[in-house]
Amino acid sequence: MTPIKAKGYAEAMDIVMADPYPIPRRTVRSVGDVTKGLYQEFYPEKPVWIVPQAFGGNEWWTREPTSEEIRVMTYLSIINGSKGIQYFIRHGMNSFPKSVVAWNECGKISLEIAELTPALFSTEIAPVISCTDSSIQLKAFRFRNEITVLA
Repeated sequence: MTPIKAKGYAEAMDIVMADPYPIPRRTVRSVGDVTKGLYQEFYPEKPVWIVPQAFGGNEWWTREPTSEEIRVMTYLSIINGSKGIQYFIRHGMNSFPKSVVAWNECGKISLEIAELTPALFSTEIAPVISCTDSSIQLKAFRFRNEITVLA
């Protein structure tokens, strides 16, 4: 829950996992920032996993993320070095999160990621890519000489 303290626990973990839940107080970009910071701190010793927020409606998370926000949090995590995604909800399907929409989006994204897994874990050297719009984060992956680009 406090990624800046993760290094102090490095000897006790095999996977670095963080749950940066930004909605509704921070931007979804903060998930990518947390991922990038942990990746830079722990690579190549430990993989980073991110727990994108898929809940809301109580405590200080006064609303759920939208489907689009869940999607952006997930892909920003991967673009910035996450090797694992684990969505989190507090209670079963139609109580918390308040609707099935958030959890359904997690399922859709999970299927997409499953299809992309060979590219995401490929050891082939991918091209370095860039964009003139600094608000767009992107990363290329190469697998069997095909290029996959996430933006």
